Amino acid sequence: VVIKAGTSTVANSDGQVSLTRVGSMVEQICSLSKQGIQVMFVSSGAVGMGKKLLHRQNMMHLSFMDLRRSPDNEAVGKLEIPLNDGSIGSIRRNNSLINFANPSVTAAERKKHYDSACAAAGQLDLMSLYASMFDQYDVCASQLLVTQNDFHNEQSLLNLQYTVESLLDLGIVPILNENDAVSANIGYTPQGVFFRQ
Repeated sequence: VVIKAGTSTVANSDGQVSLTRVGSMVEQICSLSKQGIQVMFVSSGAVGMGKKLLHRQNMMHLSFMDLRRSPDNEAVGKLEIPLNDGSIGSIRRNNSLINFANPSVTAAERKKHYDSACAAAGQLDLMSLYASMFDQYDVCASQLLVTQNDFHNEQSLLNLQYTVESLLDLGIVPILNENDAVSANIGYTPQGVFFRQ
C-alpha cells in the first residue's frame, strides 16, 4: 500500500504542522503494518517546516548582526523572504555567496534556492516528528530521499528497489520524498507532478 501526504495534509493553512492529521495517518499506517500489510509512506512538508526554521534563524541572525553593523553600511542589501502566510517579507543582510558567484540571479532562482535551503532545514524536523510518532506504536520507519536521477540511472533504480523491498520485508515503513534540497523541484511537471522521462 502506498499512502501519500501532501503539504496541505501535513500542514494547516497557517503553516503549522497538523498534529491531528499527521498523527491519524501514522496511527493508521502503524495499524496496517502490524497486520502484516507493507506500507510505503510518501510525505511532503519539509519545505514548509524549513520556512519556519529559516525565518526564525534569519530573525536571530539579523538581530545580532544589527548590533555590530553601522546604519550606513553599503554592503548590506535586502533579502526577500516568503513568509508562512504566503506574503513576502524582506530583511537586510550581507551579500550571499550566490550573489557573489552570479550577481544576475533572478527572483525566481532566489526563491528556488531559498526553498532548497528550507527543504534541507525542514527535513530533519519532519523526520524527527515522524520518528517520534511511529515510535509511540513500536513501528520502525526509515527515510528515502530521491531525485529524478535516481529513476534515470539503472543502477540507482535497482538500489532503490532493493532498499525499499528490504525495508518492507523487515516490517520497516519507508518514508519517501523528493530530495528538494538538491533537486530544486526539477523533477516536476508544470502541474506539480513528479515525473520520470
